[in-house]
Amino acid sequence: MQNAVLARQFELLADYLELAGDSIFKIRAYKQAAEAIADLPIPVELAAQNGALEDVEGLGPATLAK
Repeated sequence: MQNAVLARQFELLADYLELAGDSIFKIRAYKQAAEAIADLPIPVELAAQNGALEDVEGLGPATLAK
């Protein structure tokens, strides 16, 4: 999956959560994850295979689990 496509999915999830009135902290976490994934200099699949995603600022345990 391309980084931009995955980042857009996290943005959409944040938008849906915002419409549903969910926690601002959860919404912010998904938006930060979207930005972090979009800014990755390598494909997200490669970063996941190398175990490098855990070191990316903006990706926490909950977003990594997604």
